[in-house]
Amino acid sequence: MPSGHKAEHGNASVSDIDGACSYSDISDIMSSSGDKMNHATARHIFIRAMEKIARKVSVANGHNPTQEDTQRIAKDPRFQTAILSYLRGEAKI
Repeated sequence: MPSGHKAEHGNASVSDIDGACSYSDISDIMSSSGDKMNHATARHIFIRAMEKIARKVSVANGHNPTQEDTQRIAKDPRFQTAILSYLRGEAKI
């Protein structure tokens, strides 16, 4: 991120989620099991997965998102929270 950059809707954080691992925790676990990884790579892999979900959800709702759109959506903490709620079975579709 450029110096002084402020995300429009804040940054996603796992600090308030029970049992969640930080990107550093994930990279430590992966490295100790033989897959060398740093926290930036862990974050990148997570964001790429969220982009794939964001694209599928957008297309399913009749939109044709650009790569920039899917990146913006994937990094939005509101979207990430909604996906978490869905995976936990808390979201109503």
